[in-house]
Amino acid sequence: MKQYNDDKKKLILLIIITIILYIILYPQHSFYPDTYDYLFAGESILSLDYPYSIIHRGPIIPFFISILLALNIKMLTIMFIIPLIFSIFAVIAVFFLGKTLIKDGFTPSIILLTIPYFWRYSTRLIVDIPLLAFSSIALLYFFKTVEIKESYFYKTCIFTLVSILTKITGFILIPIYFLYALTQKKISMFTKKSMIIPIIITIILFLTIITTMWILSGSTGMDYLNGFSTVSKTHTISILFYMIRLTIIPWSLFFIIGIYQTLKEKKKEQTYLLISFLTILFAFTSLGWKEVRFIAPLFGIYAIIATIGYNKIKIITPKISKILFILLMMFTSLETIAISTLDNNTHWGIDILANEIQTFDNNTIIQSEYMPDMLKMITGYNVIPILTNNTDQKVNTDYIILSIYSEFEREPIGAYDYPKILGKDIKLIKLKNTSIRPPKDYTFNSKYYHNINNKYQKISEIKNKNQTVFIIYRQ
Repeated sequence: MKQYNDDKKKLILLIIITIILYIILYPQHSFYPDTYDYLFAGESILSLDYPYSIIHRGPIIPFFISILLALNIKMLTIMFIIPLIFSIFAVIAVFFLGKTLIKDGFTPSIILLTIPYFWRYSTRLIVDIPLLAFSSIALLYFFKTVEIKESYFYKTCIFTLVSILTKITGFILIPIYFLYALTQKKISMFTKKSMIIPIIITIILFLTIITTMWILSGSTGMDYLNGFSTVSKTHTISILFYMIRLTIIPWSLFFIIGIYQTLKEKKKEQTYLLISFLTILFAFTSLGWKEVRFIAPLFGIYAIIATIGYNKIKIITPKISKILFILLMMFTSLETIAISTLDNNTHWGIDILANEIQTFDNNTIIQSEYMPDMLKMITGYNVIPILTNNTDQKVNTDYIILSIYSEFEREPIGAYDYPKILGKDIKLIKLKNTSIRPPKDYTFNSKYYHNINNKYQKISEIKNKNQTVFIIYRQ
């Protein structure tokens, strides 16, 4: 009972910390590009439609979105609520996974909350942090299946299926199960009736869902999967892509010691962690397209292994271990703040623009070169794309919206960075800026902009600090 009460207090504290950090680090006026697809899919479900294959966009997050939409909750509110729910869920899942494998759930959860990449993606309406949560629970129940009782396998199958339906890469759990059973010489367990029945039920459910999505979307998704795996060389990055990004996290000091202890002690719990870590790492490293968010299922495992390293140092030198923990948490927190704001200027201001649009008459027709479909969903107004790249608009339009993002695509000239010495630009050395984000000092200056500006009445500008991001014209 005392242990239960202690765990309850720790979980409540972790939830409070998560909510506070989420509110502080929430990106406010920017959103992740994939967010539109999930909102659109959620809206489509309400009309018994689904626009994507399971391989492209799994149905779990859109299903949650559709429930909230059915309750008349606004899109912008949904973009805030769902990531918060799954951030909390992920922390709780890692707590119980750590509690089961190393008898410590609190420390891995604290480490997870200070992993920079966790906050970069947990505040966005995308599927990678939900996958972290569901896959952590699936891994927890499979370990219990092998080491405690086979009846846990039903729960393993449920959370494995949910992981796959959240994001198709949830399939990575299956080789982890087989590899661990093989190392523990329990591979024959999969031939037992108690294991075969839940496997068959899971496969039937999966095939039913994927067939339904195929019928609704008209796509198997294989074209997307082929494009994903054979992406152009410009996106094929070094095999060290993920290792480098994991290594620069300050907690890697403890993580390396944790890996050493795992190899040295060879406990079954630690073997399970190592197999999970390496399988996920190697699988995503083998893909042509790489983004840090893809390895989100690793974050919890990384945190638990780092805790093993910390606990080892704590045994050797308790005082120094505490000092190190505090210092690393401080350094990682600073890195978290820096990395979590990397995307804050990407697709900035959609909520501000939406609020501005909602001041117009309801029967207004608006042409926007910036995310017209997204603006239409959020506002409910008739927002359509700009149909031509000239001033002779082909429809009767009340308002025209230009964006700095489209301006940068039209005129990427002058997108250069300079090395700095003592805060001053060294303009003798010009470095081309290959980012898709407009530089902070980039301004409207294209021929297209001047034509629109001379022909129509400018009624509003929306700025991010000193940079004009949107210009609204009345026709």
